[in-house]
Amino acid sequence: MMEARPTAARILILMIIFSRLKTVRSRDFTIKDIIHLHPSTTPHPGGFKCFTCQDAADNYECNRWAPDIYCPNDTRYCYTLHMMDHSG
Repeated sequence: MMEARPTAARILILMIIFSRLKTVRSRDFTIKDIIHLHPSTTPHPGGFKCFTCQDAADNYECNRWAPDIYCPNDTRYCYTLHMMDHSG
């Protein structure tokens, strides 16, 4: 009879834990969420990032280590300049 009480207590504790877990629900971002978050994620409205890579040994190094840097205000697109030697 004494063993029934700890078992009942464990069941009650598990029920409380599981009831709390059900209250947390994940959801996908909606368009409204993205529009709300977009201005707060850039230094200026409509800002975007470009890969910035100077003096890299090759394209692999550039793609691997190039930081994303925000373009200046009123920029409409990123400029790209590729420098290649005789081996490509």
